[in-house]
Amino acid sequence: EIDQAGGCSAIFHAFDERDVQTLMRAEHGMIGSDGSLVHFGRASPHPRGYGTFPRVLGHYARDLGLITLAEAVR
Repeated sequence: EIDQAGGCSAIFHAFDERDVQTLMRAEHGMIGSDGSLVHFGRASPHPRGYGTFPRVLGHYARDLGLITLAEAVR
């Protein structure tokens, strides 16, 4: 990709899971992603463009019970 289009994608893990769980419980916290969506079949999307919110709903709300489903979708 670099030699043809001049760009690349990378994943950096900057948060410890314990910190994520603490932030997830914060009363005024908000879930967000800087991933962008692309048209299917036109490019290779970054996984966070489609995986951030299912991860919150499934892992943090349903599996760990850190927040309720209602809190996860507010």
